[in-house]
Amino acid sequence: MYMIFVLLAIVLGLICLYAFPINSRFEISVKDLFLTSIYYMIKNMPYTFLKVVILFLSYTVFKRVSIFLVLFVPTALCFVLMFYDNNMLKEIEEKTIKE
Repeated sequence: MYMIFVLLAIVLGLICLYAFPINSRFEISVKDLFLTSIYYMIKNMPYTFLKVVILFLSYTVFKRVSIFLVLFVPTALCFVLMFYDNNMLKEIEEKTIKE
């Protein structure tokens, strides 16, 4: 039973990697937000794994360095993650303009 919740938390975390950037740019319903996030999570699987690796590496760095860096590193981390999301957001924007 424990593994089901762990798996569910991992999948929800992966969906949130795409849901928050999409929600910051577009006004869509919650259902459409989750469906779009799942679609791009599967479509951009290499970027999804890259984002997970970046988050894991930043977590390991946070565990080993001083608390002072915790104030500044999340900004750089969000900048790097948004760099990978630009193409996805432009594609969604082009699709919504066509409709």
